[in-house]
Amino acid sequence: AVVSTQSTGGKVLRTLSERIIPKLLTFLTKATSAPSERTKKKSISYEEDQVAVQAPIAIAIVSLICRLPEETRQAQLPPVLLRICNTLRNRAMDVRTTTRQTLSTIAADLGPQYLGYIVSELRGALTKGYQLHVLAN
Repeated sequence: AVVSTQSTGGKVLRTLSERIIPKLLTFLTKATSAPSERTKKKSISYEEDQVAVQAPIAIAIVSLICRLPEETRQAQLPPVLLRICNTLRNRAMDVRTTTRQTLSTIAADLGPQYLGYIVSELRGALTKGYQLHVLAN
């Protein structure tokens, strides 16, 4: 029996959209481990640990989303960008620096057509106090 490439492609797209990407998104919102269980390094905070783990996951998710059709991409991209933009609210400078680098990599992957969207997400996430300074940088 010959398998139609269109039906196979549809199954792959559906699996990516409905199962794989949502599962990966849970890693962006899930804590890495309880502070008592992690290593005793005093120079690295719990938030820094989380961002260090979540940054490459976010880049991988966006890289995967970039290979999807436009309509699927537009549906899958906002939760990832929103999570990254919300991480910039953190008061720890190291966390914000790592997040900026991650967002920069993601913006380069997405291309210039998404720059306006990224800026609007940043404006929506960073609205008060010190966050306005973060937005300006």
